[in-house]
Amino acid sequence: MLWMLAALRCWILTRKGNQKLQVIKLSSNNYALWRDQIEELFNSSVRINFPDAELDDSYGRDKCEEVTRFLEDGSAIAFAAIEGEKLVGWVWCHQIHRLDGFRIHIAEITVADKWHRQGVGGRLLERVEQYAAENGYSEIDLFVTASNQSAVKFYQKADYKPERYLMKKIIRNGENIDA
Repeated sequence: MLWMLAALRCWILTRKGNQKLQVIKLSSNNYALWRDQIEELFNSSVRINFPDAELDDSYGRDKCEEVTRFLEDGSAIAFAAIEGEKLVGWVWCHQIHRLDGFRIHIAEITVADKWHRQGVGGRLLERVEQYAAENGYSEIDLFVTASNQSAVKFYQKADYKPERYLMKKIIRNGENIDA
């Protein structure tokens, strides 16, 4: 039932616009076609979510290599939003085990800047929800950076709720530093 609702919402979004937008499943066979664009999205995501991080563009390259390995061993589930020949967003997730059973964990969902607020993220999220329903999963989880309020609101609008809070304290040179 959940997958039918997701498919209906996906159809409605397509009818509102983005008629040429396709959401496809990525595999170890087709991932290389869009790897450069995914690398750019990884780098964009880290700049948005961790603006103080001292990372160079090798971050995206390293993450792409990691995803390649996971796709090859079958542990990654990934979908891409494609407009024509261009990847405009993507989501990467995998199965995890919690005390209450197995669930899908969204490791990364990123949409190209000029495609924000056009339904692309929603289409990707709905595709993951459809995959979860079709494969017997009853829960999906993810982490969202608290300072990324547009992402927090996006997930809240899609009925995602906080389950736990990740808290941190920064310690440098043996002293407490206010975050």
